[in-house]
Amino acid sequence: MLSVFSRVIKRRSVYLVALPPEVTIQSRAVPGEIQFVPIDWSNVNRIEETRSASVAYIFRQKLTSGHFGLYALADDKVIGHFWAEPSGSQVRRAWGAIDYGPHEVLLSWGWVSPTYRGQGVFQGLISMLSTSVRHRLSTQRIIADVPIEPIHSLMAHRRIGFELFGRLDYVTIARQLVRSRLQPLRDDEADILAEKARP
Repeated sequence: MLSVFSRVIKRRSVYLVALPPEVTIQSRAVPGEIQFVPIDWSNVNRIEETRSASVAYIFRQKLTSGHFGLYALADDKVIGHFWAEPSGSQVRRAWGAIDYGPHEVLLSWGWVSPTYRGQGVFQGLISMLSTSVRHRLSTQRIIADVPIEPIHSLMAHRRIGFELFGRLDYVTIARQLVRSRLQPLRDDEADILAEKARP
């Protein structure tokens, strides 16, 4: 019974970061065997190799919706992914609470296989996908929501050039927003947060 409620009621806290159009994207070194390839109709179902058929279904929906993404491959196996969701000229809502647009792109569904974490793969995905967004939609601001814990995701985005601008705490019930609180933050506060998170 508890698991049913946990699927219906979601409480999340995320940091909000943005890569303004005028900021240069910092590239990151990744292990030589890692390749980054666009997700398209010829390879979208490969995510079933490491995740599930239900994730592949969501990825097909994303392609149909005009989203674009990247796979990270090692030894021809999917070990990571990241997606870009353009808002177009509208304001859109992701995860039931993250509003973005018009003319912004939300980075979402970032994931790296536990075996490859801590090797720069996620930073490579952030950098490569942000570069792809810039090539397609040069003037648009790129934003992302990153989990409060662990702090590594926030710091990975900042190494690429993203700037912290807020913290959002929210509750959704059946994907309907019932409560949210946005706390504006300055980018330099990320260093303080990282220092506090150290053991």
